[in-house]
Amino acid sequence: MVRFAHLGGSVIAVKETSEHVARHEYHMLRKLRRLDVPCVEPVAVITGRTTINGDPLDPVLVTRHLKFSLPYRALFSQMLRRDTLTRLIDAQGLLLVRLHLIGFYWGDVSLSNTLFRRDAGAFAAYLVDAETGELYPDLSSGKREYDLEIARVNIAGELMDLLEGGLIDSEVDAVATSELIMDAYRRLWAELTEKESFELGERWRVGARIRRLNDMDSYRADNNPDLDEEISAHSWVSHVFEPIVRSIPRELGGKLEPAEVVHEVLEHRWYMSEKQDRNVPLAEAVQQYIDGVLRHRRDEAALIITADTQTMKILEGGGMDDAPEEP
Repeated sequence: MVRFAHLGGSVIAVKETSEHVARHEYHMLRKLRRLDVPCVEPVAVITGRTTINGDPLDPVLVTRHLKFSLPYRALFSQMLRRDTLTRLIDAQGLLLVRLHLIGFYWGDVSLSNTLFRRDAGAFAAYLVDAETGELYPDLSSGKREYDLEIARVNIAGELMDLLEGGLIDSEVDAVATSELIMDAYRRLWAELTEKESFELGERWRVGARIRRLNDMDSYRADNNPDLDEEISAHSWVSHVFEPIVRSIPRELGGKLEPAEVVHEVLEHRWYMSEKQDRNVPLAEAVQQYIDGVLRHRRDEAALIITADTQTMKILEGGGMDDAPEEP
């Protein structure tokens, strides 16, 4: 059972479990965050809880809800396009690769145990549930393959539930789609870990593996290719990022994360320019985006939609235990 509550201006998730499991998951999440792996932030383990009548209650693990994150069911609250589903599974595959690279065996890979944040038109995946996880100095290929098989089976089951609810295209093959995570994982794992040899005259093959992924480099190339990267970054933030963020009306601040708004505005401006066959000014694109797109988006700052959760306004009983770090 997971409940949600407001605490100190933020949203926390309160998960009932056994004391051993709560402490284990708390320490796993702490270690993953130190290793810079995308996951929720553990806050505390609470023990000694009782009802008003003094009856004992299960211990709980408290984690901080990730702002602007979405449980996968929220993404399927309306009919989802097939390419969006593919991007969701790609994000799950990337998260699994990152976990395996640092030696983490998840043991319960699923969309339900993951939160998603919009990331420049794609999704970024964050681990939520680590109670079955373990860290190893070197993760064996057998454990990696077992994690992949768990992912395939769990995701297939989750997609079948969505098909039953009419939330994805009836032509989607749940089993075949779940196997996409195997392909996404293996492609990325090979790209990151396999060695590649080439002749001295084939240096172009190195460049073939490099992608220009961010707007800052394009901004520098278009405006001043000789500008130092640090100066260029400051200029981009001052002339592009900050003006867009400042333009967002206060009442719309919870719709999307600021960085995602900036990405969508720049994409919106590009489409406007293509359609109108002119270079649309940034200010014009921002206003058109706010009025035509952002106002109609739902708030994602603290959106919590899951089938097995309840909302809890007040935490009662028990003591907060910050639990000393495991060796």
